[in-house]
Amino acid sequence: FTDPIVSSPAMVFADEDYPVIDDLSELAGSRVGVVGGGAVEEWVSNDFPLLELVPVSNSHEGIVWLGDRKIDVFIGDLLTTTQRIKREGLANIKIVGNTPYKIPRAFGVRKDMNAPLASILRSSLDSMSESERGTIINRWVSVQSDPMIDYSLLWKIGLLAATIVLLVLFMNYRLSKLVTKRTSDLSQANEALRASEASLNRAQEVAHIGSWHWDIAEDRVDWSDEVYRIFGIEKGATITHETFLDRIHPDDRGRVAERVASALRNGSEYEVEHRVIVDGKIRWIRTRAEIERNDLGEAVGALGISHDISDRKSSEEIQERLEEQLRQSQKMEAVGQLAGGVAHDFNNILQAIRGHTDLALQDVPIDSSIREDLEEISEASDRATGLVRQLLAFGRRDNLALGECNLNEAAENLMKMVRRLIGEHIDLVFNPGAEISTIQADRGQIEQIILNLSVNARDAMPEGGTLTIETETRHFDSGFKRENPMAREGTFVALHVKDTGSGIPREILDRIFEPFFTTKEVGKGTGLGLATVYAAVKNHDGFILLDSNRDSGTHFMICFPAAVATASSETSIRKITTI
Repeated sequence: FTDPIVSSPAMVFADEDYPVIDDLSELAGSRVGVVGGGAVEEWVSNDFPLLELVPVSNSHEGIVWLGDRKIDVFIGDLLTTTQRIKREGLANIKIVGNTPYKIPRAFGVRKDMNAPLASILRSSLDSMSESERGTIINRWVSVQSDPMIDYSLLWKIGLLAATIVLLVLFMNYRLSKLVTKRTSDLSQANEALRASEASLNRAQEVAHIGSWHWDIAEDRVDWSDEVYRIFGIEKGATITHETFLDRIHPDDRGRVAERVASALRNGSEYEVEHRVIVDGKIRWIRTRAEIERNDLGEAVGALGISHDISDRKSSEEIQERLEEQLRQSQKMEAVGQLAGGVAHDFNNILQAIRGHTDLALQDVPIDSSIREDLEEISEASDRATGLVRQLLAFGRRDNLALGECNLNEAAENLMKMVRRLIGEHIDLVFNPGAEISTIQADRGQIEQIILNLSVNARDAMPEGGTLTIETETRHFDSGFKRENPMAREGTFVALHVKDTGSGIPREILDRIFEPFFTTKEVGKGTGLGLATVYAAVKNHDGFILLDSNRDSGTHFMICFPAAVATASSETSIRKITTI
């Protein structure tokens, strides 16, 4: 034999349907054919004793048995077995696995042949390159095999890939959990922020206080919702400093602008009260702000609040009016007490004068020269008695004869007298309300109120006009009381006396109910007419509302508390009557 020219590996051959194997141990349960008595049988039986080995005489028989399915696989050397497969034309047999075994192959020379032949073979083989040997061997190998897969490497790669995938999935899971938590935290924070903003806006709305910030460089003012409401501007509208100034009442605008400019020049903060006009109504606003400055001391902005103090201002005005009303009431009470006391004493003197005058008239002959003087004294006493009666009524020294009174009936019974008092140059309109409530009143004082107001209206219309007297039942709520501080809540019977005269000058409105106050010429009035009306209304626990305008005249609204019963007499329901 020559030196081995190639080591032929022992391969596993099987039908094309047999699966590829990675290790001989995977042949357990299969019938494994091997050349009996050969090296392969010895190696396999030693290394894999559990395999079922089926000996065959040679590789040709192994291939035949494999084709006849007497065995499942055949283990043979690559060179010899592939040549057998090629000769038999068994295209359905393929290599399904390799083994760790290699079989050396060499050329043999018969001993009886010329010895130089072996030497020639050895020389020829030694002169062949490895590539030439490979080409020759490839010509011998004709059976194709499926690609052999290194499953251990595949498992390692798969394990590494699975590890990477699991790691990525785990990281994604952790990241997803983190993102979810961060998103949840952010959502909760945003929700808390929205709730906080809503609470702040609600608090500002309740307190009527809004916050704002002015960026001087960009001339942009950011308002909270309440500031938009206070200034009557649609929420979200673009606001500048000029927008702010334009909303201020014209009478206050210059003062506010100067106060802001002064603070920007050399101040750190400012506070100013001013008015704004919203939907035709005036609101009082208190604005307070702090100036923001940069490192150079330049004003760059302002942060402030605007407080709607309309209710406070209204309360202050109401309080001032009530205090003035109290002072007026106290003054008139004092004057009334004084007038009542004087009237009472004066009435006693008048009664003595009148009594002695009447006695003297009885003793004096009709043609006596002093009788005319005594009659003048008697008439003057009568006029003085009427004046005393008014003083006593004003001073509450007169006893009240209270009883159920129907204001419609009381007014209607006076219409003829009122007609004579005001004259033919003035139209008189009487409009009794339907089913008005009765009142508890002294009928004499009610008549005095109507007559005094009618005379006052007559004097306000020297060139003629219209006097209207109306009655109605009214219910006043808290809203009406807020608008009219002199009023009270509850159900009242109202007496309206309206004229179309010249009106009452605003500067004397607060004095018209004072006793002895008059704008008439000397001798034309006592100044007790409206004072008596005021006293009589107070005697009946009522109140007076007054509206006077130079263009439309004067309107007195006298309100008396309604009694429980409702008037149902025939005179309660009437049409407007012109007298």
